[in-house]
Amino acid sequence: EQKPIAYSVLKDIEYWDKKVADLQRYETCQVDPKNPLRQRKLPAHDMLREAQRMKLDAMRTLTQIFNKDKVLSDDSPLAKMLEEYA
Repeated sequence: EQKPIAYSVLKDIEYWDKKVADLQRYETCQVDPKNPLRQRKLPAHDMLREAQRMKLDAMRTLTQIFNKDKVLSDDSPLAKMLEEYA
């Protein structure tokens, strides 16, 4: 059954979207005041990258679910949005 799977993936996308928005509030790198060319990654950097990757993976999964049986028409807004992530 595709409906529960798609719903679950949509919930995952919603979760990761909120997580990305939360993590974007934090600094991701720290610049050395004595040498501005030196920078250090902060833990939020890796957490943000991972959350963005998980969101993108969920979007790709959703695209595959809907494209499998051509459920969406090509001109639907959801199809256009999912096309960006395919």
